[in-house]
Amino acid sequence: METIIICGTKKNSLSKTFKTFLKEIGFIVRLFSRYATPAKSGGVFTLDLSNPNTFNNALPVHNINAVIFSQDSGTAFGNFDTLTYKQIDQFLNSKIHGSVLFSHFLLKKLKTVKQKKIKLIWICGTSGLKPKNYILYHVVNASIKSFIEELNIHYFDFVEAYYLVTPFIDKTTIGILYNRTLNKKEYGENPEILLSYLEEVLNNKIKPGMVIINSSFVK
Repeated sequence: METIIICGTKKNSLSKTFKTFLKEIGFIVRLFSRYATPAKSGGVFTLDLSNPNTFNNALPVHNINAVIFSQDSGTAFGNFDTLTYKQIDQFLNSKIHGSVLFSHFLLKKLKTVKQKKIKLIWICGTSGLKPKNYILYHVVNASIKSFIEELNIHYFDFVEAYYLVTPFIDKTTIGILYNRTLNKKEYGENPEILLSYLEEVLNNKIKPGMVIINSSFVK
């Protein structure tokens, strides 16, 4: 059986939805997070994407089919000038620094083993302009978009990189923070909207690059 790594295990993250679905369609799933508490039943590992010294917790690369980057510190909401340095640092470490470092780790490993390409899948909102209270998401999403473009050009023999342009998902960490910021009771899609797109990516039915998810709840 092939293995999928999901980065991000917060209480209201999408990781549990992804894990349940992926196990149902036949994958082994491993959840990685800096705050994760290893489960007795296995499948949950402590791994800080911004700290390469923890990458030894990753499985052997030849067992990995895909890595889903859905991690988010949740510290980037609020007007930019009111955020603390720590909040900004945590967010950038989680979204950009960690993604780049773990991708670098995987590429180095892939050059030493024989296996098919690994799919790198980012769960992100649009990379366009944002309201004042979450402009850092524009900075991060634009960076990830450009990183994915470069990977698909220069390292296509080793990885296939995808950017799932994700709408607001209700009752997730980001959905809850967004609703709180705008004083909305409910705003967002059911998380299951992502699953059919994710399955098509894993089954090679969608080309690497930007994957637009049809929704009126854009972010």
